[in-house]
Amino acid sequence: MNPKVFLSHASEDKERFVLQFAEKLRGKGIEVWLDKWEMLPGDSLVEKIFDEGLKHAQAIIIVLSSISTNKPWVKEELNVAVIKKINEQVKLIPVIIDNCQVPEFLKSVLWVRITNLEDYDEELNQIVYAIYGTTVKPPLGPTPEIVQLNIPVLPNFTKLDTLILKTSCDIAVSKERPAITTKEILEIIDPNGAIKSEIYESLDILDRRGLIKAEGGMDGISIFFITTYGFDQYARLFIPDLDLIYEEVISQIVNFKNTQNKSISTEINRPLMIVNNILEVLESNRHIQIHCYMGGNIKIYNVSPELKRILQQ
Repeated sequence: MNPKVFLSHASEDKERFVLQFAEKLRGKGIEVWLDKWEMLPGDSLVEKIFDEGLKHAQAIIIVLSSISTNKPWVKEELNVAVIKKINEQVKLIPVIIDNCQVPEFLKSVLWVRITNLEDYDEELNQIVYAIYGTTVKPPLGPTPEIVQLNIPVLPNFTKLDTLILKTSCDIAVSKERPAITTKEILEIIDPNGAIKSEIYESLDILDRRGLIKAEGGMDGISIFFITTYGFDQYARLFIPDLDLIYEEVISQIVNFKNTQNKSISTEINRPLMIVNNILEVLESNRHIQIHCYMGGNIKIYNVSPELKRILQQ
């Protein structure tokens, strides 16, 4: 059923705007009540306007101009429109066609301003959508497949935060380097650019909470380094045999006096990045001291007696 709309306006605005506007609305399937079309000689103004036009309207459009805002009839129609809006939830749509003062009680209502009376297709569509009670949005695309992965989530972080950390650490392990570019993350997680801003927000959160150390660029974070804490959080969540790897590394240090990170990695056949992180964690707990050299070499010094007891537990 076609929606019925009452069009309140000043007669002086009829020729320059209202008639064409009403025709355009009818062209969109909207039954417009316009005095020129509905009233015959001898009809009662009050009965026609208030008992027919306003009474059955599902929406009321108030055309506001420098002329209409001072018209008594328009003010009366506006008063009725406000009451119907409150009591019957009728849509009230102010349409402004001049640089005029908007009545105080309409300032809380979203209005449409038409600046070019010869070309207002966009504004017309806004009004039509409001009358039909619909909105036009771009189609919602599918959620990126990688975000749908069923993975455990770090406490107090989002799934995307966790996914970015996991992806970063996976890259670090495979390429044996702690430095990751944002471009690498975007290419894996968001190749279509659907959630680019969310990824930058997550990187900022991970940086602020100490899981990565970020370096900026023209568009934000361009490269970042996975911290010892960040890799440890990843390892505890995504490496199921982490405790066994710890035992193997400690055994190499204590039992075999192996003091080189790359040698330990080779002997136990574990990724170098995981071994490096374990050595950094052991140092932070004061079980060993390490020295890092160019080329990614790490040498172990000063093994504490506590490390032997850990191995015996």
